[in-house]
Amino acid sequence: MQIEAPLPSERVVPSAPFTITGIDFAGPVNIRCLKPRDTAYIALFTCATTRALHIELVSDLTTDKFLLALQRFVGRRGLPNTIYTDNATTFHAANKELILLWQTLSSAKTQQYYAQNGITWRFIAPRAAWWGGWWERLIGIVKQCLRKVLGRALLDEESLSTVLIGIEAALNSRPLIYEEESDDNSAALTPAHFLTGRKLTAIPSRLENTRLNKIYKQQQDLLDCFWKNGRKNIFNYDPSIKFETRTVPLTSELEILCFCKKTSDHGTCGRKLE
Repeated sequence: MQIEAPLPSERVVPSAPFTITGIDFAGPVNIRCLKPRDTAYIALFTCATTRALHIELVSDLTTDKFLLALQRFVGRRGLPNTIYTDNATTFHAANKELILLWQTLSSAKTQQYYAQNGITWRFIAPRAAWWGGWWERLIGIVKQCLRKVLGRALLDEESLSTVLIGIEAALNSRPLIYEEESDDNSAALTPAHFLTGRKLTAIPSRLENTRLNKIYKQQQDLLDCFWKNGRKNIFNYDPSIKFETRTVPLTSELEILCFCKKTSDHGTCGRKLE
């Protein structure tokens, strides 16, 4: 049986969300507007450690529009330390849109922005597309969600942005691990816990007269707990499982249950008992 190599250290070392970020694009997506332009693209920013997702809608693949999307991302998520993208071979072997995207990512203006902000830009290895699997997988899920939500509908730019943010919230509320012993049966760890301290679909609790420094201390304790559970349950896995062909779960094995409804915004975890 083939054994999978361990995860890179950047994937398992606790760090602020989006410190290590993978960037890729999806599209073009048809939109309804009064201008001659009738397509847009989706920029996806994926955190390597927390598996959180950030989505931006861009009008085209030019350098200026990409840098504007990157600045919006930095303004809301913070400045990343390292950005990963596909390599030149991947872009040049594809269609003209991806060739234009490569020219944008490798342009002098983009490199200047990275240098001025201390961002390290790295490529995945040539002919090793699986190195980018931690962001490619989420791109596939976003495309699947768009097909189910939109169908043949044609939305304007503002409506499409709203749909994309809803998809972002749903994916950031997906369970990462299963909390077997918990007072709240739905208290599974999600990427949103690292961003806001709770699921994005959860109702915020009342603060009343609690001191702010006490709230900050509680949030730090929660993040420490999240990282402890995440490293124990997410990163300590059996690499050989990936190469098995078995599809029927064994007793006591954890499974993620997905409900095929357009209005569903999350999955749930379950464990086979018998």
